[in-house]
Amino acid sequence: MQSVCIFRSLYFVACLCFSSGLRIKETKEVYEGELTELTPTETENPLSGYGKTVSHVIIGLKTVKGTKQLRLDPGIYEAILKEKIVVGDVIYVEANTGAVKVRRQFLNSISPLNI
Repeated sequence: MQSVCIFRSLYFVACLCFSSGLRIKETKEVYEGELTELTPTETENPLSGYGKTVSHVIIGLKTVKGTKQLRLDPGIYEAILKEKIVVGDVIYVEANTGAVKVRRQFLNSISPLNI
């Protein structure tokens, strides 16, 4: 009996959304291109007088539409280091979440010994 009540409530919610024309849409801010520059900008550590921390990272991307320089959060720099991304790789960066993925590596970075 309980599953029938759950089914009915889900059915009514689905009908209500369909009849009211409710559509859910999500947009993402995404950057994709060949990595041409990777420059971390360091500042003095505010918590202690010793050492430096990365305040932001500047990356250069070469896309079909042209070149673009982005100033991004230090968390994205940590993700780039974790993925072992080097200059010449084609990367995909989600600006909202900070997710960084390698799409593919250019043939220039592959040595003949690896083939």
